Amino acid sequence: MSAPIHEITLSLWDANSPGQLWLVYPALDVLELPPTIPFDVLIGLDVVRQIRMWVDGPGGIFTLDA
Repeated sequence: MSAPIHEITLSLWDANSPGQLWLVYPALDVLELPPTIPFDVLIGLDVVRQIRMWVDGPGGIFTLDA
C-alpha cells in the first residue's frame, strides 16, 4: 500500500494571545490518510518529541508546551 506524501507548514496558535503564533514547523512531510481511517490528523513523533503534552481526559483538557 502506498500513500501520497505532501510537504506542509504546521502552525500552532497561542490560545492565551489571540493572533500570535506559538510554534511553527515550516516544512513537514506528511502522508495523506485514506478516507477509511477515522482521524483528521495524526501527530508524528517528529513533532511530539519537540513539545510537552498533558492530557486530562476526564477534565477535557489538552495542553501543549514547548
